[in-house]
Amino acid sequence: MTTELHHGYCALCISRCGCVGTLVDGVLTHVDPDPSHPTGKALCVKAKAAPEAVYAPDRILQPLRRTHPKGDADPGWERITWDDALELVADKMRAAMTRLGPQTLAFGVATPSGTAVADSFAWIHRFAHACHSPNLVFATENCNWHKDFAPAYTFGAGIGMPDYEHTRCILLWGFNPATSWLAQATAVQQARKRGAKLIVIDPRRAGLAASADLWLRPRPGSDGALALGLAHILIETERFDREFLTRWSDAPFLVADNDGRLLTCADLSNDGDAGHPLVWDETQSASRACPNRPPNAAPETRLALRGHFKVKTPRGQKGWITSRDLFRAVVEGEPYPISCLISFGSNFLLSKPKTRLSEAALEKLDFFALADLVETPTARYADLLLPVCSAWERLDQSGDEDGRHARPRQARPAPCAGRGLRPVRLVAISGWGWRCQSADRWRMLRSGGRIEQSAQLSMPNRSAADVDVEITIHPSRLSNRSSWICLRGPVETRVSAPGPAWLEAVA
Repeated sequence: MTTELHHGYCALCISRCGCVGTLVDGVLTHVDPDPSHPTGKALCVKAKAAPEAVYAPDRILQPLRRTHPKGDADPGWERITWDDALELVADKMRAAMTRLGPQTLAFGVATPSGTAVADSFAWIHRFAHACHSPNLVFATENCNWHKDFAPAYTFGAGIGMPDYEHTRCILLWGFNPATSWLAQATAVQQARKRGAKLIVIDPRRAGLAASADLWLRPRPGSDGALALGLAHILIETERFDREFLTRWSDAPFLVADNDGRLLTCADLSNDGDAGHPLVWDETQSASRACPNRPPNAAPETRLALRGHFKVKTPRGQKGWITSRDLFRAVVEGEPYPISCLISFGSNFLLSKPKTRLSEAALEKLDFFALADLVETPTARYADLLLPVCSAWERLDQSGDEDGRHARPRQARPAPCAGRGLRPVRLVAISGWGWRCQSADRWRMLRSGGRIEQSAQLSMPNRSAADVDVEITIHPSRLSNRSSWICLRGPVETRVSAPGPAWLEAVA
């Protein structure tokens, strides 16, 4: 029995908790905290359940195409090859764009706060931009938007990380770090030991609410009224700093009467900058643009904090959409029809309100492709299901700027076969130290200097005809510890690398 320890981090939320995965004979058995990692003091149930997720019997392992009409209890999934699946997606996207333009395409992304999609987020954005689609939707409107973007609109910059080390009072508003950001939960508990008070606003007595100094329990959906009530008290009693609000917050920004949007220079002209909000200059009795960062104006300039003003604004459109925008466009065709959705995760039926509208939209789509780990309720409406790797089957590195805490994250080989690739096994190598790690991976044990040596491979179920392929690992692709390469179709392969390397043999 061979036991391996893989140091890495859990990617199932943005806390990135350091952990150690244990493999016994190549099988992931459990994941434990890594105290040597900056965020590795504890793990939540998501990381502890890693083996259950990796070896779940209902995992999607091959592309599946629908053969029965939408609405049938049985989608009639049919296994197809990766080539056929990708060709189907490309054909459907091309047909939709030809018929209605790129705005008819929409792209969905799962939340990075509860999945491992963060590593792929930038690539999905680039994919949507390359298709000239303005429609990208994910869980931000009911998750992180209020934390990440609302402060920037309010104060001109994000709030950054809370200063738990020096605060004397902590307010958690709908935030349960014990399940969603374990590193912050640890910091909160340490602050409380130093004497900080804890206030929790949450309909549920969950997580830290159970031990809070004050637990406020608003009805679900009514916390907006609570926030406005607190703001109303501050405004009516004039317990605010007018100069600060005028120069350093969004209080003077002009808001459209019809839809509550903040007005910007983009509303004044087609080539206007959306990063510059509009304010009303009481000294000039006219609107003016604010810088994209505070202060909003010079101290002697008086900006209006109250009143109604008229500003001519040609109608414009935003490029980022919410799930409500998406479903309305599919069902009602407003502001333009959307007929094709490519989604990387996202279980709309369980994570979004107005389930009936979601169902109607998913059923009306001409084509819906979904990449996910398992068949979810939303997947039942897909025309094509694509398998994905779990957080424990991906290669990535994360660390601080100087790389001191960088750790490779993959805990085990991915079970999903790559496009057109099949495993092969190593049978003989002369003069080099290779060790068989599992059925399709070997480690080159030599380190330092330049490695250049031929490897003899045996291809199961194939003829023994020799094919010479030379593979070079570029230094820019190498980490300090290891690097991966992929050998396509070789029997004899020359591997060149300036340091230690891992060999993944596939055919």
